[in-house]
Amino acid sequence: MKVTSERSRLTDGSQSQLLAIDYIEFYVGNAYQSSQFYRTVFGFAVTAQRGLETGVRDKVSYIVEQGDIRLILTEALTPDSLIAEHVKLHGDSVKDIAFRVTDADHLFEETVRQGAVPIAKPEVYEDGQGLIIKATVGGVGNTIHSFVERREGTGFFLPTFRKLSPKLAANPVGLKDLDHVALAVENGGLDHLVDFYRRVFRFGLLHEENVITEYSGMNSKVVQDQLGVIKFPIVEPVLAKRRSQIDEYLTLRRFGAYAQTGWSLCVHQIPIMPCFQSAQANSAKTWIKSVSSASWWIVTIMVT
Repeated sequence: MKVTSERSRLTDGSQSQLLAIDYIEFYVGNAYQSSQFYRTVFGFAVTAQRGLETGVRDKVSYIVEQGDIRLILTEALTPDSLIAEHVKLHGDSVKDIAFRVTDADHLFEETVRQGAVPIAKPEVYEDGQGLIIKATVGGVGNTIHSFVERREGTGFFLPTFRKLSPKLAANPVGLKDLDHVALAVENGGLDHLVDFYRRVFRFGLLHEENVITEYSGMNSKVVQDQLGVIKFPIVEPVLAKRRSQIDEYLTLRRFGAYAQTGWSLCVHQIPIMPCFQSAQANSAKTWIKSVSSASWWIVTIMVT
């Protein structure tokens, strides 16, 4: 096995206006069932809902939260909707990686100028307790990125959602925040995707690693925002004697070169072992390995 690794400096530039990942929205086949999976297996609290009860007639969504992690699980109510088509092709998977920002108007204009496809222009939502400004641009393929600017005092998450009281809570397993979102692309798509995030969102190249064996291999690069909070490891399979797990995943999920992205979800947790044991006890599919020392562990929990 051959492994090469390299770390690069981040891009210097003006002060970043990306603060964190505000939420990740999944398109799923059954939103309520998915929310209960996250509640019972990982200990997320089900905190809000939208659907027919809130005047939304084409979809239903549940918000689940733990620590600083917020996920939206959205299901189509009509068989011919874009949500239903997405799930039909790709299964339950990520649609929107939303960024919390300082200036949604400026970021929308700047990213579109740099080549992002405009999806929704900035719009103001207000409820008397505060306001939210939200805009959306296209990512790679069907993935989108929303910019969410939250003004101080905002008393709600997003318009059309209602808070669930009491919260449908379970026992948290100790998840704190999102560590990274990983992207998988077909062979030849890695540099294209890295260039997209560096050019449009001014991410910097943090790390590069290539792993090659006789039968399979992968090339990977990690990009992150200027604050070092948002990290996207991007991997592509290497052509070899056999198909790699990345290649099989992309084929089964119907993700193509450049056009689609496959996502996994990882989180920070200290101490790590109670989190792993709690998730494992609740029947989660987990993998654990030692990294660098006996006291530092990475747990990967398969959620897609």
